[in-house]
Amino acid sequence: MDQYPRWLPFAMVAIFAVNWAYLVATRPPWDGNSYLPGILQPIQVIILMLIAAMSARLVLLSGTKNSLALIGLGVVLDLVIGGTLLQLEVPLYLDTIGSVLVAVILGPSAGGLTATISQGILSIMYPPATIFYMINVVVGWAAGLFAKMGGFTTAFSVGLSGLVTGVLAGMSAAPLMALGLGDAPIVNQTNPEELLMKFYGIFFGALTSPGAISDVLDKILVFGVVSLIARWIAQRFHIHKPVFEYRSQIS
Repeated sequence: MDQYPRWLPFAMVAIFAVNWAYLVATRPPWDGNSYLPGILQPIQVIILMLIAAMSARLVLLSGTKNSLALIGLGVVLDLVIGGTLLQLEVPLYLDTIGSVLVAVILGPSAGGLTATISQGILSIMYPPATIFYMINVVVGWAAGLFAKMGGFTTAFSVGLSGLVTGVLAGMSAAPLMALGLGDAPIVNQTNPEELLMKFYGIFFGALTSPGAISDVLDKILVFGVVSLIARWIAQRFHIHKPVFEYRSQIS
């Protein structure tokens, strides 16, 4: 099912590179909660233009009505569920449940695209989301890859896939925490050794923080929920060869 153009992964990486470079260059202030009025507007415009271009190209090249409708559902689930839990300030996000659902049915490219679209829209309503959008893209992509490898066939494989994906999400967030934020304590460092040591301190601190642990639990829960509803959703959208059945198709 994952028959999207080969350029799609490179386009997603390009969006991430522009995003990350902008953050490193401007080092916007960040307190974890507050809005960042004005300072992220240029990057939002660039990201949304790239998202619009990718989406239009996919519609013309490889989209079918059913798969595009499923991607739309995934975007809505990401925004509604993730936004609701964000407002409730609970220690779980579930903001990738739609992207993971799309990924295990249509494949990693579709999952990554769903996360890209939903996070691009979210960045307009909640600018700090722009900083960490790549994390959700990694989650969507990884879910599709695990589905292809049989990661949604048993309860154990689902839990293990969610665990590994949660760790990958933490590893994706750590460099952004270390270099992308204006209040990081390495801003004024000129000694290369001191700068490197502080970078490693922030990087591994982010990996072992309570937020990282919560992220792992969140991904395990997301993968578990998706494993329960994926087959039913695939049937409703008339997807006859979902990716999570890949193992049984080739065995």
